[in-house]
Amino acid sequence: MRCKRRPGGASASAFRRCALGALVSVIACTELESRDDFFGYDASVLATSPFNRPHDGGSSEPSAIAGCLPTGDRPALILGQAGEPMELDQDTAWTCRFNYVLQSPLVVTPGATLAIGPDTRISSGRSVFILIQRGARLLAEGARDAPVVFTSSQPIGQRAPGDWRGLMLAGNAPSHATNGLIPSTLNDARASFGGGPEGDAQHDCGSLRYVRVEFAGAATDEESTPLSAVSLAGCGAATQVDYLQVHRATDGLGLFGGTVAIKHVVVSNNGFGDAIEWTGGYTGAMQYVVAQSAGAAAALKGSNADSDPGLAPVSHPSIYNATIVGIRPAIPSGNHFGLLLQLGSSATLKNSIVTNFDDAAIDLRSAPTLAAVSSAHISHLLLHDNGPNGTTHFTLAAARLTDQTSRDRDPGLKAAARRENPDFRPTQAAVSSDIAATRAGFDPAATYRGAVPFQGDDWTLGWTRYPLD
Repeated sequence: MRCKRRPGGASASAFRRCALGALVSVIACTELESRDDFFGYDASVLATSPFNRPHDGGSSEPSAIAGCLPTGDRPALILGQAGEPMELDQDTAWTCRFNYVLQSPLVVTPGATLAIGPDTRISSGRSVFILIQRGARLLAEGARDAPVVFTSSQPIGQRAPGDWRGLMLAGNAPSHATNGLIPSTLNDARASFGGGPEGDAQHDCGSLRYVRVEFAGAATDEESTPLSAVSLAGCGAATQVDYLQVHRATDGLGLFGGTVAIKHVVVSNNGFGDAIEWTGGYTGAMQYVVAQSAGAAAALKGSNADSDPGLAPVSHPSIYNATIVGIRPAIPSGNHFGLLLQLGSSATLKNSIVTNFDDAAIDLRSAPTLAAVSSAHISHLLLHDNGPNGTTHFTLAAARLTDQTSRDRDPGLKAAARRENPDFRPTQAAVSSDIAATRAGFDPAATYRGAVPFQGDDWTLGWTRYPLD
């Protein structure tokens, strides 16, 4: 990493300094060159001490990767200090040899790639985010027994939603924006995204495979603007998102335009906002999705545009095999829905389960949305225990979506609404009947309703975790 000074900033010698582990020594970044797999630090100067214990669990778990120490015995690599974001302008790899601790935001600049290997752990302090600019890439590639983990730097027992901002990936795929800004990050062009209606549908933001993101997000103060723990803003179809968990966030996964496909995603026990939210012309596909809504909000919420609900491209994701589960709020909110479509957004939702929502399974709002959505789009659902009486599956506005393929049946998800160690496998064979044919690009082997099969491999096991704090 080469440090850069922004116009009007501090002198080059004092611009950015980095503390090294328990040594608490301060070295000017301008004196460092990138070496090996980290930001310019020689491993010989790193100490192993009780200070260097990981912040994401405290225990010394053995590594599944040859040559890597147990998680609690790795030296800590502390990067940045509060203030000006760090910039990474060349290809860099992080591995499980260190526990990375970010104290200031990290921006990966165009042309650079940050590659993160299996069993690597990155913890972040307040207001820290990792921003992948348009033209840069993040390759976070874990494994089922060794996921990449992004978490809070707060001690275990004191972690909470919104402890750090999250992961932000920006691209040039089709969207409403040409130079929109990812909210609650930077107020300059580094945070811009979007290719407009004629953007690059294949834009590659990188990959997130076997990745956990914990205790991230931001304040949820915008009706149709996701302030999500993971934001994919204008990312195209070449971006790979497969086996991603977003846990104990405020808002979970946010999609700002783009065409990126999402597979094998678990959004669990979010704190306040929506589990998965899209806006700005998102038209990608999702399959094998678990959305557990613990806040007084929707599990899936779709918007197109507040200013012009008909603005092209119109938000319309296609979703197959979702398990959408509510954790009923202690105080009724009037906004606890499995699927909420508004401000012109449409969606296709099939072969899915929606259960345990306080108000209803599905709600539609705004005239353009009401005109665009029909039972041709929303069908082949199992609906169970929704609304105050357990049978309110559709609001009055969404009542016309009722058809014979969507049934009130118990899928047997008795433990799916647990905040700790939920179980998303259905126990009733009812999920395996009357299945809608999948479209091209979806896995045709999913001959059941919901994200996890009644019998067979439970893909959510082995790499996910559900800590409360």
